[in-house]
Amino acid sequence: WLGTARTPGALARAGFRVALLAPRGSLVLKSRFLSEVGLVSDTAVPMEWLGMLIRLVDKVDPVLLVPCDEMAVRLLFILVLDPPPGLKPELQTRLAALVAKSMGEPRFYAASIDKTLLPPAAEALGVRVPPHAIVDRAHDAVAFAEARGYPVVLKRRFGFSGAGVAIVQGRAELLEAAQQLLRPNQIDLGENRAPRLLVQAFVTGAHHSQALVALQG
Repeated sequence: WLGTARTPGALARAGFRVALLAPRGSLVLKSRFLSEVGLVSDTAVPMEWLGMLIRLVDKVDPVLLVPCDEMAVRLLFILVLDPPPGLKPELQTRLAALVAKSMGEPRFYAASIDKTLLPPAAEALGVRVPPHAIVDRAHDAVAFAEARGYPVVLKRRFGFSGAGVAIVQGRAELLEAAQQLLRPNQIDLGENRAPRLLVQAFVTGAHHSQALVALQG
């Protein structure tokens, strides 16, 4: 990620010393602004990632944790919302406090990444959203589409870089896409809950992307 690769330089110019935990081969490893590096195995499972994070936190005593991709965000949220069994309470409390200081109020974590929770959160803030429904069966998505008209947009709970999203033009295409998106996926990180989809009316128009960052909020 180019943005990730540029982050150490920006943080260093702001007066931070930057420690990095990343997979081998990451572009960010070429940064000259790194004071400490921990390398994650290409085959690391979440608990291995957590062990490496704990060791690096112990070594550098960070002021902030800055996740550089969506999976890192998910893993940090889990440390607060659903900590793994076997994690010592005092360690979990320390890590949770560091995550909350870095990433804001935990009660908003789920809505910030789960696409099925985003529309009601946006509406509560007065943001207009397309007509939508939350479904757990492909045929319920068909019912919404046939009532509203095609095309419609399907989104699974988690996904990034365009993955987990389908724009469909008709019933057959919708059924196939919905059945695919409702299947368990590796990026669910083993969450044991019924799959759901957000189905939305498609809005024609220009695409605008707005990025922002907020500290402690």
